[in-house]
Amino acid sequence: MKRKVFLSLLYTILLYIGTATAQKRIVWEPVAIDSIVFLDQSRSNPLVRALDAYPILHPIPLNAFMAAQPKGEVPDSLHQLYEASAGTRPYVALYDFLHVGELNQRMLAGEATAAEADTLERLLLGPLPYLMNDTTDEKVSLLGAFATMAAMQMYCLIKGRDVRLNFYQNCFVHVQTDSLNVTIDQVADMPFLPNVRLRIGGIRSQTPFTLQLRRPCWAVDAEPTIYINGREEVLPVEAGYYTIRRRWNAGDEVFFSFNLQPRFEGERLLLGGVEYVAIERNEAARDGVVYNRLGHPVFTIDGTRYLPAMDIGEAMPIEE
Repeated sequence: MKRKVFLSLLYTILLYIGTATAQKRIVWEPVAIDSIVFLDQSRSNPLVRALDAYPILHPIPLNAFMAAQPKGEVPDSLHQLYEASAGTRPYVALYDFLHVGELNQRMLAGEATAAEADTLERLLLGPLPYLMNDTTDEKVSLLGAFATMAAMQMYCLIKGRDVRLNFYQNCFVHVQTDSLNVTIDQVADMPFLPNVRLRIGGIRSQTPFTLQLRRPCWAVDAEPTIYINGREEVLPVEAGYYTIRRRWNAGDEVFFSFNLQPRFEGERLLLGGVEYVAIERNEAARDGVVYNRLGHPVFTIDGTRYLPAMDIGEAMPIEE
């Protein structure tokens, strides 16, 4: 019975794909995933995880799978179903799938701030990889992969001569529109190390455009120092984005480094945007950090060992 309800609800949702999107005026356009070359092919990159699980998903245009937030009674039914199911995994997966679609639409319609991108980052660095690692239920894994692909479509957005970067990964972005043709070579150690370096290319001298860089919510209390061509700059923050308006030359560089320290929010341990989960308790264990096979830090704090949520379900040793 639950399977029938799940499939019926998913079919209803898919009927709305594109309908709600068409009702909104699109302000920002996503840079196509095929115009972004991800140099980090490790499983720290959510896109790599999704394509490892379902290679057939690439390349698929955004409007082919971006979940629209349906109208009418469907969202109410979804929330009721989610609550009634006590958070069982198929419905958690469906809920996250819809949530990504809603966030995407707000971002494309210009209704969003960096807070929506913060939420997408949290989903990409925890819940969605956890769902994709589910080997017991294919619909859970598939929904996690679909939602990951949709979320990663928001990596870089453009509006005229405004370029907005929402995430930080090792990648090469080619922005090509009627009014702007520029490349952004991004060298980043995120999400587990703090440094980000951007190099501008493919433009003529003194080309004007605006570059907006997401200020993560977890960085607000410890702002990074931002350097442009080696000079420290104080930048305005607009809608949660560090905003650089200038005439750019090929070879211009932007550098900044986040303060990445493990912190507790209530009982939750986080490192930047990465959520950790407690995996074992040993009161005799010393506080410190070791690394798993993926090179991700595993913390021991007050006798409890914490693993990145994105790695739950991955079979891997921890290097002591």
